[in-house]
Amino acid sequence: MLFKISDDSCFLALIDPDAYDGFVGTDWTWDTLQDHFAREAREQHLVVWSTGMEHVWSVDVLFEPVELTGFREVNGSIIASQGRLLQL
Repeated sequence: MLFKISDDSCFLALIDPDAYDGFVGTDWTWDTLQDHFAREAREQHLVVWSTGMEHVWSVDVLFEPVELTGFREVNGSIIASQGRLLQL
């Protein structure tokens, strides 16, 4: 699946909107936010990565590893519990 995603924060993410717990806390810090992302990624509700620059990115979601390399790459697993993903 190929997505075109506009990035204005230098971060992109795919989430399972039916399983991802979006509440971090009102008193969050950068460290607690990173812990939250790590926990959600371990539970396969989130894949988040740094793009390094603002841009409109082509993101190809694959179901099997490939030998091709891209300008930027990230590997991770996510479960679409209700058959859908949200791009951020």
